[in-house]
Amino acid sequence: MFPAAAHKPFPVLILAPEIVAEAMALKPRAVEFRADLFRDYSIGEMKKVMSRFAARGSPTLLTIRRRHDGGAWRDVLEKDRRALFTKLLPLADAVDLELDRLASARSRLPDVLKRARAAKIPVFVSRHFMKRMPSIAELDVWLARAQEFSAARFKIAGFAAKKSEAERLARWALESSSPSLPITAVAMGKAGSWTRWKLPLLLGGPAYAPLRDAVAPGQISYTDLLKKMRAR
Repeated sequence: MFPAAAHKPFPVLILAPEIVAEAMALKPRAVEFRADLFRDYSIGEMKKVMSRFAARGSPTLLTIRRRHDGGAWRDVLEKDRRALFTKLLPLADAVDLELDRLASARSRLPDVLKRARAAKIPVFVSRHFMKRMPSIAELDVWLARAQEFSAARFKIAGFAAKKSEAERLARWALESSSPSLPITAVAMGKAGSWTRWKLPLLLGGPAYAPLRDAVAPGQISYTDLLKKMRAR
């Protein structure tokens, strides 16, 4: 089971097609299956990858990230994204759904949410601000929306142009996270890189990292993440 409400920090390896074999050898604590990065794979091939990690004891968080949120999935293909979620959901231990899409009347994600709840799969809701850091007022609004959906965890990511913006996000997360709705907060960019390991150490929960090449601004490698978390 993916430890959605964990109070202790744990590393999550972000899976990409080119590192599957290496990742298998690492036996990661948990993985994020970024299906948007596996766009050249068939459904059957994706399922096979997820099943292999499950067999190794690595719980899987299913994510299909839109380009709007820093992923590779074309935003106009929302119907196809819902279909892919539906097909892969039975193999997932948790699923990440974008909060702004869940709150949209035109979105198809509420159907995925219903399926996940029926299968008792923990739902992470996330909100990404790729070019700026949201204000405290905005953070409070999105936190309230996350509470409306009874999420297992709320992930908020904003781009920090300077260290003070990352520090503001960190203070808000430390004050706002609770046992009923734990928060994962990430300040993207060089100025906020430290939040990727320091905040999980303080708040508990997932600390995301790619094996090598960053898939979001300010990410460090999985190896470096492990070193920093062990050196606390």
